[in-house]
Amino acid sequence: MHRFIPLFAVLIITVGQMSIDIYLPSLPSLSDQWQTSSFIMQLTLTVFALGYGVSQLFYGPLSDRLGRRKILLSGFGVYLVGTFICMTAFHPYMLIFGRLIQGIGIGSSQVVGRAITRDQYSGTQLIKVMAYVSMAIALSPAIAPTLGGYIHDTLGWRGSFAILFIWGSTLWFILLKFLPETLKQPLKKEPFIKRTLQNYKYIFSFPVFITNGMLVILTFTGFMAFQMIAPFIFQHSLHYSATGYGSLIMFVAAGYMLGTFTNNRIIEYIGLDKTMWFGALFLLLGGATMLTFGMLVMLKVYVI
Repeated sequence: MHRFIPLFAVLIITVGQMSIDIYLPSLPSLSDQWQTSSFIMQLTLTVFALGYGVSQLFYGPLSDRLGRRKILLSGFGVYLVGTFICMTAFHPYMLIFGRLIQGIGIGSSQVVGRAITRDQYSGTQLIKVMAYVSMAIALSPAIAPTLGGYIHDTLGWRGSFAILFIWGSTLWFILLKFLPETLKQPLKKEPFIKRTLQNYKYIFSFPVFITNGMLVILTFTGFMAFQMIAPFIFQHSLHYSATGYGSLIMFVAAGYMLGTFTNNRIIEYIGLDKTMWFGALFLLLGGATMLTFGMLVMLKVYVI
């Protein structure tokens, strides 16, 4: 069973990643169908990210105390409840609520998915396994809108949530039957709340962590802002279908994968710090280009 741990980790994490934006091509259609603003529909992504992010702060310490398997299965159960609410939603606020529950539940996938690999591997083996996990993390958000566009035009907006529900349920039963407990020594004797607060205080006392953490936060915020507004730009302003939007987003995915490939090569020659500076420079250049052309009212696909 040891050899299947990397596969389990990839499957676990990709469910969370796919859930972020597989339904995004449906947002303009939902806004029209429910006669609500794009802001309300974009909240469905905001609350998911909120639940997804904050819940991870708790899943980590809980999995150290109660074990990986129990926390993962419980989190997936909450995720399936949220997905079912989204799939059957008949009002924007019901969809927003379902997305929040989805995010809270699937937060367990990110933490426990990585933890089970670290429980089983170390050194070079761990680096190789995490490379596969990182590839899955990079590819999933890129593929999701493309897949979601085809699903929307074929099955409607509920189809994306139905597929997530079927996929998540199948994976839950596979994990229930085959995933072993990988944590050998749970930390049950130590005071849970006190130890957790001490650990976070220790982590947040490092300036390097704060600096790099802010870079990640700003980068992810920019990416999420683009993800929220892009469906409306492509479909409402540029008159593309959901499938057309999903296909065009593959260019963003191609840039992401090219950047990952390039970073892995140049980091050996110029170091980590310079690589991050070049990355930040390209982020600034891309954002400034879109802002400039946007202010000049030159909204074209090739510009975006």
